[in-house]
Amino acid sequence: MQSIVAIDLGLKRIGLAHLCAGIIVPLAPILRYNRNQAASAVLAVLEQKQAEIVLIGVAFDGASSETMRKRAQHFAQLLGEGRTIVFFDESYSSVEAQQRCRARFSRHKGYLDSIAAMILLERYWERQAEKEKR
Repeated sequence: MQSIVAIDLGLKRIGLAHLCAGIIVPLAPILRYNRNQAASAVLAVLEQKQAEIVLIGVAFDGASSETMRKRAQHFAQLLGEGRTIVFFDESYSSVEAQQRCRARFSRHKGYLDSIAAMILLERYWERQAEKEKR
């Protein structure tokens, strides 16, 4: 089974989630000080988790989606070669994360980014399972 890391890319924090052996878990978010530091921190996680696929959430609709897509593509380039990069629609994943964790994580907003990454990975994994059934 493949190791997949999902990224909820933000300007302040980067949420991360990991799929291994069919289990999806949120990882500690990364505080983003600049893009090089953030890319280096994400690369360390990708190495640690031996990620074969990197799932990067992007919004496919809305006024700011083009700017965020360009940022996501640039960030993917900073991660270098050697892994499959998949851009996946993250629409409403942050809203869903807030709904799932309203009380427990209200003071720890950074973890909401990782819960959003987990939701992104759940959606991707479900879609892959549907494709396999066809």
